[in-house]
Amino acid sequence: MSGLKTLLQQWDNKDLDVLSGIYAEYHSSSRFVSSLLNYLSEGSLQTAASWLLLHHLAQGANLSKKQSLKLFEQMSHLAHWQSCLHVLQSIQYLSIPSDGESLLYSFARAQLDSPNKFVRAWSYDALIRLADIESDYREEVASFVAMANRDEAASVKARIRQLTKVCQWCVTSE
Repeated sequence: MSGLKTLLQQWDNKDLDVLSGIYAEYHSSSRFVSSLLNYLSEGSLQTAASWLLLHHLAQGANLSKKQSLKLFEQMSHLAHWQSCLHVLQSIQYLSIPSDGESLLYSFARAQLDSPNKFVRAWSYDALIRLADIESDYREEVASFVAMANRDEAASVKARIRQLTKVCQWCVTSE
């Protein structure tokens, strides 16, 4: 998929219509997802690749367990806040394989210190979703949520409130 890589390298990091056009041209390729997952480790391609992956998932695509695990493994390579955000936003569309839980937890936990409030909001989202399926994380995540409800920006609190409406174990206090 060298044509895809070339187009991503040429992207101006701004025009989402360009990415939408790239998606329309390449999303049906059998190598599309695997190429995007590989591009997540390349700094200059991360933002475009993560946006395309998020868009693909939002359109109803699914990742295999192997692909999901590869995504979680690639998280440690993400250097740009936009790519971190896109990957965190992708979690809502994924089944989290048990062998990827600790990778997701470590990544999302580290992103709670991001200077970007949107990254922090979606980090809480990922942690709550993870704790919802794996109870071992609940106590610690609940403490993060309690701190966030005291200290975080209103937009971060709003994201947390959205999730806690459907999360029985996660009680918030404002």
